[in-house]
Amino acid sequence: MQSRIISRALVLVAVAGLTVFGMGVPGSAGENSAEESSYIVVLKAGAKGAGVKAIARAGGTIESMNKLGIARATSTNASFANALSGTGTVQAARAPASLTTTA
Repeated sequence: MQSRIISRALVLVAVAGLTVFGMGVPGSAGENSAEESSYIVVLKAGAKGAGVKAIARAGGTIESMNKLGIARATSTNASFANALSGTGTVQAARAPASLTTTA
């Protein structure tokens, strides 16, 4: 329970950080394609390189990432967030309208 609360707080801090650092909070749908969606991806500490590879393998493109490993990614893969949840390198991956953690 406590780890879930901490994880949710981390995601909220990530969203605030994206806004403060000028990365913007992405919408749930891409601007260029009706099929493309935007996601906020929080990589686990020490897993930045592996997390970047996992995002690419899941069909995502990193639009921006800060030093904390919080990325804004886009993907046309409808199962993008689910694909990342099993990699062990991602703390959370969600479209902003459905922010929850992958615990």
